[in-house]
Amino acid sequence: MIAGSGFVDWLGMGNDAVGVTHIFQYLFVLKLPVIIAHFITAFVMMKFIDGEKKQKIALSLWFFNPISLYTVGFMGQIDSFAVLLTVLALLLAKKKSIYATVLLGLGAAFKTYPLLVLPFLAIYSGKTWSKKLLSFALGFGTYLLFILPFITTPAFYSSTFVSGLSQRLFELKLYLGFGENILIVPALLIILFLFAVSKRIENINQLSNFFLAVFFVTVTSVHFHPQWALWFLPFLIISFIYNAKDSSVWIALTLLFLGWLGNILLFDDKFLSWGILSPIDPGILFLPTLSELLHRFFDPLLLQSIFHTIMLASGVYLVSKSFKENE
Repeated sequence: MIAGSGFVDWLGMGNDAVGVTHIFQYLFVLKLPVIIAHFITAFVMMKFIDGEKKQKIALSLWFFNPISLYTVGFMGQIDSFAVLLTVLALLLAKKKSIYATVLLGLGAAFKTYPLLVLPFLAIYSGKTWSKKLLSFALGFGTYLLFILPFITTPAFYSSTFVSGLSQRLFELKLYLGFGENILIVPALLIILFLFAVSKRIENINQLSNFFLAVFFVTVTSVHFHPQWALWFLPFLIISFIYNAKDSSVWIALTLLFLGWLGNILLFDDKFLSWGILSPIDPGILFLPTLSELLHRFFDPLLLQSIFHTIMLASGVYLVSKSFKENE
């Protein structure tokens, strides 16, 4: 076995896991499949981009942006598998294959977020409402098939129905009084769905833009985990390439990356800041977080909120540009 005999025991360790002798060997085994998935995603993305120059720009952005470097290189999260399957689903949709929704369902078995765009893919895949509903059922049925053995377990319930994503979708709200609220994120997703129905998604670029809009709204409207930004990243880059001649989109993309990075670095969680380097020296875990250091001078939550706002505003601009490009 490549990982070595102590790998399984290491998986069950807590904070002491960073101090074991074969830590880098274990990390390599864990992260290699994620990195491979990230590379395959890049290859699939090239199917949507014409021209060698544009493809080189897209590849550079995909591999060397702070989101990819941090979440894939440092964290090694399994979101990369769901991202790959979502992009593959878009490729099959481009080829008018009914199996596109199957891939979305499979992606949702890794992470439930691809289900958010399943209705949009179903609208694009079927010419009649009966075919649209069939496409949706095929995708959702695939998801159910894979989760069926675990659906009654407490672990499944806690990781899906009461997971970070499912709960945070309902946190941004407008209070109406008498205990009633308008749920902002679901409202925005419903509006996007109605636009998709009325526009009759006519080409794959429009579908990609809806994927981008849905994932971006979902991620940036909540207190997100770092790796969630991977969900919208491939569709953001595909859209960006077609607007790259506009200097404003370069500025907006830079601000988006800056906002994301600033937000992440200000998390009051040592394992998301200096702790990410603890395999090099476990003593790093005893250092205060950046948030703790800044708290001596001002409220770091205000600065984090500013970074989040920068990310949201610049991303909304990029999403709006992507839709204007396909009008």
